[in-house]
Amino acid sequence: MTRKDLDSMNYVKIGIIISILLLSWTGDVLFAQQENAEESLISEGSFFENIVSRRRVLFVKTELLRFLNDKGQTEFNLNYKIPNNELQFIETEQGWICSLSIEFNIYKNGNLVSPNKFDHFAGAGTTAIAQSANHYVLDKISLTLGKPGFTAELKIVDKNSSTSHIETFDLSLLDNSVLVSDIEISHGISTELSPALEKFQRSKYQFYVDPNPVLDSNNKDFIAYYQVSNISAGADSLHRFFEYVRVIKDSVVVWKAEFNNTVEFLPYPVIKKIPLSQYEPGLYTLKVEIVDPKSQKSEIIEKNFSVTRKYIVFTQRIFSDDEDEFALISYFIDNNQKRIWRGLESDGKKRFIERFWTANNPNPNSESNQFLDVVRLRVNEANWRFSYHRDGWKTDLGRVYIKLGSPDEIDKSTTGADAHYSRKDFQIWKYHNLNRNYLFFDFQGNGNYQLIYSKNDETERSDNNWKTYFEEEFDTSRVEN
Repeated sequence: MTRKDLDSMNYVKIGIIISILLLSWTGDVLFAQQENAEESLISEGSFFENIVSRRRVLFVKTELLRFLNDKGQTEFNLNYKIPNNELQFIETEQGWICSLSIEFNIYKNGNLVSPNKFDHFAGAGTTAIAQSANHYVLDKISLTLGKPGFTAELKIVDKNSSTSHIETFDLSLLDNSVLVSDIEISHGISTELSPALEKFQRSKYQFYVDPNPVLDSNNKDFIAYYQVSNISAGADSLHRFFEYVRVIKDSVVVWKAEFNNTVEFLPYPVIKKIPLSQYEPGLYTLKVEIVDPKSQKSEIIEKNFSVTRKYIVFTQRIFSDDEDEFALISYFIDNNQKRIWRGLESDGKKRFIERFWTANNPNPNSESNQFLDVVRLRVNEANWRFSYHRDGWKTDLGRVYIKLGSPDEIDKSTTGADAHYSRKDFQIWKYHNLNRNYLFFDFQGNGNYQLIYSKNDETERSDNNWKTYFEEEFDTSRVEN
């Protein structure tokens, strides 16, 4: 295989089929990857040496979607995406290669019923592709379930760097009488089909899916996909239903459309192109209502998505707006410096920003500012990873990530049914070398994780009653140790 072949492919595809009980699973996994760009920017003895930790956790965007098939069974699509710059490539005679170990294990009532482990290799024809955040792994694992009580665990390990991602999923079935499935959002759609993205093709269309979508408002529109089922048939055997589609921000409808549909077969796939370019950055909700006029039954499904806008990069700053730049700088300065800022006029604030970045340049004689480059990289990555509620760099997850980099360990789980906040997702970030732990809760279920406890970090807030958020049997050492 030549470098050109690797460049054009940028993926390896492997398929396996497993059958257990009333469950069938097929997996086609597409991969490509990158080296840690952040570490190349860091020099020893720099100002930020104490806030930089070597990456141990592989950040992966995941999303579990459910659809009904014509037998009333639930089809699960587990989509996940990894940018190349999360991975480590090794140069070979054939080009740049990364090696991944994938485990997808299925459990029934806590017992492992189907262990699945396989290796994947991905290639990139150039160093730029191997280190690009715009080239990525995009995978879909599909399952069909006819009985409840299953869970799944996904584990991805970059064998070259030993970074890993582990996540569990509750495989709750859709009610077999639902009118509408979950919603999948894509950046775009095309009639040009790519063999590398075969699992993301439906009929004659290629979908460019983004799990837990963060959309760029510089784009003209985005695509919503869902399926409609269980609509009553008329005397002519046709199924008629109404669609009411809304985009909502802060309880205000910013876009709406209505459709009257007549279809022959169910489930019926719906592809909606929704305008995007006029949206301001922030959190939005796509709300779809399906109405069966014959049975008078209606059903609503909602999907959160975030809108962001690519920022202009300045030589000695990251944001064009002074207040945004200071909000970022405030992650690194003390209260006395914050008070100084509040007393400054416009010109003084600009000089404050310039002095901050200049003073913290670990190599003042260099044409570049390594500290600024690292922070800019982390801001961009925070926006990619955490922009579910607002710009990722403004979130609690983003703030800790920008200050400390990737944690050595992430413990992700859900509280028990007996907890004060029943069935809430949480994450525990651990930085072993710094002996710091951070506990985040997703109270609203929209990906906006809030920091409620920090260990050994006086600059971050802590709720002394954090233990009351969990069920009594919760092992608190997971947070404290």
